[in-house]
Amino acid sequence: MKNKIRIIILKSILFLFVVTSNSLHAGMLISPTRAAINDRERSAEIILINNGDKTQSYRLQWEQKRALSEGGYVDLDEQQSKSFPTASNMLRFSPRQVTLKPNERQIVKLGVRRPRDLADGEYRSHLLFMALPTEDKVEQTSGAAGIQLKLLLNYSIPVFVRKGKLDYDIVINEAHIDQNEKSDGTQYKIIVSFERSGIHGTYGSIQAYWTPNNSKEEVKVGTLNGVNLFAELNTIKREVTWQPTTPPTSGKLRIAYEGGQEFSGKVLAEKVIDL
Repeated sequence: MKNKIRIIILKSILFLFVVTSNSLHAGMLISPTRAAINDRERSAEIILINNGDKTQSYRLQWEQKRALSEGGYVDLDEQQSKSFPTASNMLRFSPRQVTLKPNERQIVKLGVRRPRDLADGEYRSHLLFMALPTEDKVEQTSGAAGIQLKLLLNYSIPVFVRKGKLDYDIVINEAHIDQNEKSDGTQYKIIVSFERSGIHGTYGSIQAYWTPNNSKEEVKVGTLNGVNLFAELNTIKREVTWQPTTPPTSGKLRIAYEGGQEFSGKVLAEKVIDL
């Protein structure tokens, strides 16, 4: 009898995991995915949209994170946060909790109050949208063990507070192509290494353009969007997937770090290499 119950439980877990995994694309849309309050600005807005098929609630709170050179973050504890330029102590937001029906939207308002003696620089905290569990009814058949698993998706976006005139300098000091052998063929990646200085970070996309030796036409061969080069990093490495199905051949590869949002219209760094 115990073995039968275990089998029922395992089957229930597998079934619920598959159902939940297939619906992970349904959740919340956040726009913009980063918020920057520049010098002399006092507020920003974030729009939340529930693009799922169920009502969902989120609690909003601050997180402190430090960026890593090769992407991603590491969480900072309370002691580590004291030596990091966080922004949460000068930011206020409302509402602090939202409940959204399917296709419903909510505007979250951010306001900043900079201390008078705030030094020029960039301050950052991450706004966490923590999904709250919902009460779903579970039907149980007689003699069977009832089990319900539900994955809750949390979202986090960086919020910047800047003081002073924008100060940054970015150089692409190296770029090359790596190849990885996979079961479905060879995958090529463009490895781009940046060096940055200055007290403010930047945001944009990495665009890769290729001109074969036997052609004068430049072709876009790779894009990586949403590239933050954070102020705490001096060296940064990013990977851009080579999009064409044909492998790279001899020619010229131009890498451009093109600005986005408040940096739109600017080419922040550029480098041309011979393949």
